[in-house]
Amino acid sequence: MWNNIFTYDYDINQKLRIPELKETSYESIKKNGIPLWREIVFSEKHNESKEEYTWLKNALFFLFNGIPTYIFDNHNHAFAFWRREVLKGNIKKNNYLVHIDQHSDMNENNFQLKDEKRETICNFSNTQCNVWNFIKPAINSWLIADIQQIRTERSLFDYEIPQREYILDIDLDFWDPLMWIEKKENTYQKVKLLMQSAKIITIATSPYFLNQQLALRLISELFNFSL
Repeated sequence: MWNNIFTYDYDINQKLRIPELKETSYESIKKNGIPLWREIVFSEKHNESKEEYTWLKNALFFLFNGIPTYIFDNHNHAFAFWRREVLKGNIKKNNYLVHIDQHSDMNENNFQLKDEKRETICNFSNTQCNVWNFIKPAINSWLIADIQQIRTERSLFDYEIPQREYILDIDLDFWDPLMWIEKKENTYQKVKLLMQSAKIITIATSPYFLNQQLALRLISELFNFSL
């Protein structure tokens, strides 16, 4: 049920698509753009009707100034990508997580990761986590030891660049128009500074919370892409 859980009782004959991870390059994305897709990646119920949300054709992996970087749709996939970097030897366990998001994503999750094989990790992220509860399993499995929640414009401006290694995890819904961010350019600049020093970067476009055309514009701001 994972990100189907919100409408599963309403319509059990539904499917969500999990886009394939595509390894690419910063230069390729900057030149060719990021294609949108029409497959359903999140489903929600509103007033006795089902609303379905689409995202991009692929989740993307590339090196940004040498930093492993992932861009994807639903935020629970961050769990799998953090683990992927552990398997590749780029990070170890007990990491410091800097989490920029309008939500904490720390709801309880009663499932536990059984082993650290790649297939198990992907299945766990996709079928036993959702966008609200993927961080607690990361803490419970010793992937994350400490976390800094940045959930407002002010807390972002007040936060100092860590003097230790960290994972930078960004949910683009931080810039949702309903957040009433007043100094957007300043927030972009601060996040860019955090990106420069991160060990890895994971970015969720959050189809349910954010218009995906706006998400693409935000990505272009952070990475100096042209749309």
